[in-house]
Amino acid sequence: MTALLDVSGVSVTFDGFRAMNNLSIAIHEPELRAVVGPNGAGKTTFMDIVTRKTRPDEGRVRWGERSIDLLKLSESQIARAGIGRKFQKPTVFEEQGVRANPAMALRNRRGPLSVLLWSPTDRDRTRIHEVTAEIGLSARPEHRAGDLSHGQKQWLEIGMLLAQDPRLLLVD
Repeated sequence: MTALLDVSGVSVTFDGFRAMNNLSIAIHEPELRAVVGPNGAGKTTFMDIVTRKTRPDEGRVRWGERSIDLLKLSESQIARAGIGRKFQKPTVFEEQGVRANPAMALRNRRGPLSVLLWSPTDRDRTRIHEVTAEIGLSARPEHRAGDLSHGQKQWLEIGMLLAQDPRLLLVD
């Protein structure tokens, strides 16, 4: 069985400090994995490598059945390939409402004209409702995201990722 994500022999050095040494991990579908360790153990660096925020010194990172080399893709190509990333600090569109945040994250065409002319379809509205219900915020669809509690913002960001229908969700 081919791994959904296959990280092999990955090492990273920052200014002479070996932050990661020969990491190998395979994640299959449908698995739930937890990477645990103290601060500085390399958990965020691992996610940064998978999403191409950090380039490893050596090793390989392969994705999906076709074994795509993630180290050759851009961050946006990696997201479109089906990898979602939740950062430690929530990143939501604070001036927008609860429902508008996952609406902006839906897996739709992203060209400038497509974005400007977009209006939600029945399918989009259904998906937005499903996501906001799943994260426990459907009762407040127009509530300003910036006025949510820290925990609710965390859930809203997870909802934005769920709206993208990722095959792999990395939560930092």
